[in-house]
Amino acid sequence: MILTHPPEPNHSQPIDRKILIRQIAHGRWEIRPLTQDERAEHQPRLSAATRAQRDKYLSDSDRRVLPDRWATYSEAERARWTEFRQALRELPNQPGFPYDHTWPTHPLGTYE
Repeated sequence: MILTHPPEPNHSQPIDRKILIRQIAHGRWEIRPLTQDERAEHQPRLSAATRAQRDKYLSDSDRRVLPDRWATYSEAERARWTEFRQALRELPNQPGFPYDHTWPTHPLGTYE
């Protein structure tokens, strides 16, 4: 989906979310699916941003799998961390990436 704006928007100020929501509700902005050309245009940037976020999650979880910590985990905890990190590595292989993908469940229930 893409948010398109009316001609000549004022981008000199940060967008206030409440104002944006009101503008969408009053038809001043349109939310619509991306065209194939738009998807092709945005794909490299979105792919890079998604991979960067994935890399951050992998980096953040590195400390969780260091030998001193790993030794204290149960088999179930080790399996959750192993599956999580593998799913992060495989994220770009999901069909529809980078537009349609599912982040794996974090072993602690929330991303740090």
